Amino acid sequence: MAEEPALALNWVFGGSATISNNVVNLSDGFTQRICYLAAHSAVLYDSRQRRQVFLQGHVNTITCLAVSVDRSIIITADAGYGSLMVLWDARTGEPVRSVPQPHTHGVAALDVSLDGQWLASVGAPHPETKEQEISLWSMAEVTSPIPGEPWVTLTPTAAQNPVLQISLWSMAEITSPAPGAVLPHVSSVIPAGDTQHCVRFNMNANNELLSNGPRRIYFWSWPAVPAPGSRFKFYSPPLRSKDFKQAVGNFVQSVFVPGSSQALTGTGDGDLVVWDEQGLTAQMGTSATDRRAIKLMRVHKSPITFLSTVGDYIVTGGEDGFLRFFDPLLRIVAWFEDIGCGPITCASFAASLPERLASADMADTLNKFVVPDFVVSTAQSQIVAVVSAAFEEFEADKRRGRALLDCMPTDLAGLATHPSRFVVPDFVVSTAQSQIVAVASAAFEEFEADKRRGRALLDCMPTDVAGLATHPCRPEFVVISRSGVIQRWDMAGHTCLATRTIDKARGGTIAYSRDGSFLVVGLEAGLLHIVDSQELTEQHVAKNSPAAITRVACSMTGRHVAACDAHNTVLLYAHVAFKQAMRWEFVGKARGHQGDISGLCFGETPAGKTRLFSVSVDGRCVDYDLERSSTSAGIVIGAHSDLPDGHHPTAVTFAPPLPYYKHFSSETQLIMADTNFKLSVFNPDAQALEAVYLGPTFGGPISQLLTFRSTSSTCNFLAYATRERVVGLIAWPLAGDPAQTMGLIAHPGDVQSLAISYDGRKLLTAGNDGTLHMWDVSTEALEAAAAVSAARPDRWARVLDDDDLLEDMRDYFCYAQIKAQGEEYIQERHIPGTAPVSMLPDLMRAAGYYPSNAGERADTISFEDMLTLFINHRPLAAVTQASISDAFDRLGANAEGKLSRDQLCQMLTHSGEEMTTEELKAALIILTGADSVRHALPGQVNSKSFASDVLGFDT
Repeated sequence: MAEEPALALNWVFGGSATISNNVVNLSDGFTQRICYLAAHSAVLYDSRQRRQVFLQGHVNTITCLAVSVDRSIIITADAGYGSLMVLWDARTGEPVRSVPQPHTHGVAALDVSLDGQWLASVGAPHPETKEQEISLWSMAEVTSPIPGEPWVTLTPTAAQNPVLQISLWSMAEITSPAPGAVLPHVSSVIPAGDTQHCVRFNMNANNELLSNGPRRIYFWSWPAVPAPGSRFKFYSPPLRSKDFKQAVGNFVQSVFVPGSSQALTGTGDGDLVVWDEQGLTAQMGTSATDRRAIKLMRVHKSPITFLSTVGDYIVTGGEDGFLRFFDPLLRIVAWFEDIGCGPITCASFAASLPERLASADMADTLNKFVVPDFVVSTAQSQIVAVVSAAFEEFEADKRRGRALLDCMPTDLAGLATHPSRFVVPDFVVSTAQSQIVAVASAAFEEFEADKRRGRALLDCMPTDVAGLATHPCRPEFVVISRSGVIQRWDMAGHTCLATRTIDKARGGTIAYSRDGSFLVVGLEAGLLHIVDSQELTEQHVAKNSPAAITRVACSMTGRHVAACDAHNTVLLYAHVAFKQAMRWEFVGKARGHQGDISGLCFGETPAGKTRLFSVSVDGRCVDYDLERSSTSAGIVIGAHSDLPDGHHPTAVTFAPPLPYYKHFSSETQLIMADTNFKLSVFNPDAQALEAVYLGPTFGGPISQLLTFRSTSSTCNFLAYATRERVVGLIAWPLAGDPAQTMGLIAHPGDVQSLAISYDGRKLLTAGNDGTLHMWDVSTEALEAAAAVSAARPDRWARVLDDDDLLEDMRDYFCYAQIKAQGEEYIQERHIPGTAPVSMLPDLMRAAGYYPSNAGERADTISFEDMLTLFINHRPLAAVTQASISDAFDRLGANAEGKLSRDQLCQMLTHSGEEMTTEELKAALIILTGADSVRHALPGQVNSKSFASDVLGFDT
C-alpha cells in the first residue's frame, strides 16, 4: 500500500481563464466529462459524479491543451524552464508518455490532424529574442507507452539554432512501443519577426496546416509520404490595410473552411479575414493555389476571442460573450447570445450528437433486451427513429417510434425547399471569468432567454484572488479578489454560498473573527470593512489611512481588530459599548517600523492574555499594549526589539503551546521566518532569540506561516508558503532536521494566500494564476519520517552531508577538549566528551561559520550539540566576495570601495561586537604572518584585497 502523502490535492477551484482553448469536451453520450486547465495541472471533471481527477506533472503553467480524435488521449504542454509535453489516458488520467522540452522554451500551441496521424506544436518564444520553433509529431509514437515503463521520456529534438522552425512528426512513430528518440519527419525554418501562437490542420487535405501570429499567417505543406529530413513548402500572403481601405486588427486564431479551399482568420476588431486561392489573378512568383486575402467580414462588434469548426460549421466566440455559428458561405446559422458569462475563450463539442443512447454496458442487462437505438427505412420513403427501450412499453403509440423526416410521395411531381435544422453536438463554453457552461445545442430553438443560458458546471471563482480565510468553526472559506469581489464557499459541497462586490474598490486582504461572526476586509484605498460573515452585509466601514491596507488580524476575544498599511503603520480598532449597544471605533495608529511590515498577529499568552505584535523586514518586532490602548490614549507601543544583524523576518506566528513541564512553557514565544531560510523562536518579554533552526530550503524564504494541530495525533505543525510556488508542512517542536519538513509546488507562480481549515484537515492555497487549491492534510508520513530520523545516531552527520568537514569538526572538538585540560598536561587524560561552551565560537569559526560570542547559556557542550548548532546557525550560502564588498560599503567605503587602515581598525575595535586592540593585532598576525597591524594592512584596503590577502580566500 502506497504511503499517503502529507499534502494531496483534493479539489481545484477556478481555472486558467486567460488561456485560449483551455477546455476539451470528453462527453460521448455515456458520460458527461470535461478536461480543463488549472494553472500547472489539468482537471478531469465528471459533472454527473461531481468528481475531479488531477493530471499533475508540470511545474510551469500549462499553456495549451489538445485531445486525440477519438478522445482517448489528452495532450498538455507548458512553457518555461523544465517544460514538458505529456500525453494522458483520458479514461484513467494516468500519464502515457512525457516529452521533456519538446521545444527549447516550451510549447505555445497544439493541434491534432483530423485523421489522427499528426500532432503539431508551436514553440514558446525566447524570452529575449522572441525566437520560436514548430514541430509535428507522430501521434502513434507519442501515445503508445514503452512496455514496462509507464512514465517514459522521449529525447527532445528541438532545434538548437536561434531561428523559428517548423517540423513534421509521425503520430504513428511517437506512439509506437519501440523506445528511442523521436525525430521530426518534416522540418523548416520560420522567418522571424512575428510570434506564432496558433496552429491548425486542414481537414480537407492531409498534408497542409497553417499557423498565425498577430500580423502574419503561414500556410505549410509537405509530401504525402514524407521522407525523413524533408522540408516544408510554405508561403505567407501579405495583408495591408490599404487592400481593404480600413485598418485590420491583430490576428487571433485561424481555421480552414470545411469543404472549401478557403481559410479564415479572426481579428481583434471582430472581423474575419477570408483567404482563398488566387487562381488566374496569381502574381508573378506565386502559384495559382497560393491563398491571398479576398474579403474582410465583420461578425462581432467586439474582438473575436475564439475561432473553430464543428462539422461543416464555423464557430466564432467574442469578447461580447456571444457564440455564433456560420455555414461555409459565412451565412449565420445559429447564435447563442444569452450565455452571459463573459468573454468566450473556448467552445468544445461532445463526441456524439444529442440524445444518443445510454451506455449498454452501464445498464442492468440481466433478463433485459438491450440494443442500440435504431432507425427504420420503409418503402413509403419514411425514416423512423425507434428507441430500443420502447419494446417494453405497453401502449402501442409509445412503440411506434418517431419520424425523422416527413413522408414524401414516391411519385414526386413538384418541389419546394425549407430551411434545414441546426444540429450540432452539445458543447461546453469556457469564459474569461473562469466559468465553464454546458450548453445544449437544442437551446437555440428555445424562446425564453433563461433557457438559452446553459448550465454552469462549476461555480465561478474570481480570477484575481488576493486574500483567503477559513471559518474557525465550519468547513467554509472566503476569498476577496483584486476587483473587490467577496465570496463565501462551502468546502464540502464545492459551491459558492454568497457573493458580494464592493463597488469601486480593489481588495487586498481578509480575515475571520475568532467566533466566525464577522469578517474584516482590507482594501487598497485604505478602507477597512467589517461585514457579516453569513450575508456579507456591511457592519462598519472606516478609512483611517491614505495607503493600501496590506494585512488584517482579529483578536481571540473579538474585541480588537488590527491592520497595517503600505506606509508601515499599524492601525487598531476596538469593539466598545455605546448607548446600550456595541460599535466599532478607531483607537489609533502608530508607526514603529521603517521597513515593510512582514507580519501582524494577535495571540494569547500561556496565561490567557491577548497580545498584538508586528514585525518588519528591517528586523524590528513591536509589542503593542492593548490594555493601555484606548480611543482617548490611542494605540500604545509597549516595547520594541531589534533582532540581531542578519535576521530579516518575512513571516511571524505565535508558537504552539508547549506542555507545562517543558522549558519556556509559561513564556510567550513567536516563530519568525527570515530571509536566511531560518526559523527563529523569539521571546518578546526577554527580547531575545531563544533558538534558531534551519527551515525549508526550497522555493525561497517563507512568506506565510501558521500553526495547526494534527487530526491524527496530538502534535502541532506549521504550514508555510514561500512567495513563489512552494507550500509545505513543518513538524513541531522545531529541530532543524529536513526530515521534519516537506514541500511541494502548489502553484506555478506567486502564492497569494494560505489558510488551514478549522479541523486541520484541509490546507487552502490561492495563487495568482486564477486557481485556489484545497489539499488533504495527512501528517502521519511526516511524523514517521521525523521519528525515524531522530532515532538515528548519525542524524546530524547525514544532514551535514560533508564527510571531510565532519572529520575536521571531530578533530577540532577533540583539540578543544585537550586545550581545555591544558596542552602541556602530562597526567593521564580523561576525555569527558564535552568542551567548554566558551570555545564554541572558535569551533564554529574553524568550520567556516563566524558567530558572535553572545547568548551563552550552558557551561559545556557535546559534539552532537555543537553539530546541531552549526547546522542550524550557519548561513545557507557561504561567504562570498559580494557579501564582503557589501560589508565594506556598510562600513563607509569611499566611491572606489576602499577604507583606510585606521578607519577599518576603528570600526573593528569600537563598533558592533568590539575587539580589543590586542585581539585585533593577534588575529591579523595569525591570518597574515605580519608582525604588526601596519604591516598586515596597507594604508588603503578594499574588499578584494582584504578577502585575498587577509582572510586568504580565493577571489
